[in-house]
Amino acid sequence: MIEVTQKEQRFKLIEDALKVVIEPLQKIVASDDLGFSIESLNKFQTLKVKTKSNYEYFSFLADTMIDIYKNSTDDSFWQIYKPAFLQAQLETGLDFKEKYEHKHIDNAIQNAFYFFFGLYAILPKIYQNTFNRELDDETFKKLIINSNKFAKTMSIIHFDMFRSFLNSSSQTKSGVATQLHMFSPDTFVISEDLEISMSQLALARAKAHTKRLLDEGKAFIDKENPTLGCPAKFVKLDADRDLIDLIHEWVLMVMDQYIFES
Repeated sequence: MIEVTQKEQRFKLIEDALKVVIEPLQKIVASDDLGFSIESLNKFQTLKVKTKSNYEYFSFLADTMIDIYKNSTDDSFWQIYKPAFLQAQLETGLDFKEKYEHKHIDNAIQNAFYFFFGLYAILPKIYQNTFNRELDDETFKKLIINSNKFAKTMSIIHFDMFRSFLNSSSQTKSGVATQLHMFSPDTFVISEDLEISMSQLALARAKAHTKRLLDEGKAFIDKENPTLGCPAKFVKLDADRDLIDLIHEWVLMVMDQYIFES
């Protein structure tokens, strides 16, 4: 009989609870305003007058989408997740720490949007450095479409490795999401066919950071702490699409409507 670790139990509980966020997110994606209130749109227009900074634009969009996501899905998610976790606590001894669980789930939600928009904020500079020309909107859109494939690749790595990647390559120096990640330009590579990948330098930094955490007893990658990846990857919309695809579709539509519209 295969023994299921506590992390695997918890992962499955999150995965099951995430199924309830699909319908509200699909409604947002299908709406004309993509969930943005008139107040948010007015703030964004004011921001665009004040600055030409992609980082400021994308930080605003990420923060706004996080709020929309949480306001639309939090209640439904926790109505399923907390009772299921408490039941597992009675049956298997799984330890429910409410403050930790809320912080962990919030960080996961934030990282999804901060990763996408943090990547987009640095893509123009990477493209300029790679191809010695400015990034036009049409090519930018192609890169954003292709970013979903890269996000899927990142979604299967161990959490502690992902945390080390963020700590070592984001200038925010935060392994968990507190603000939009400000990635170093040498973090990602753009190929001739516009595929995005992690650079060898960024991979080496992440490995070194993970090793230091392991040596200090601050990271755990073993049988009790297996590589599970992101639960959203296993929440299926249909045979070909999952929750990551839905979030990326929303992000792509927001970029198309509010960044490329002018």
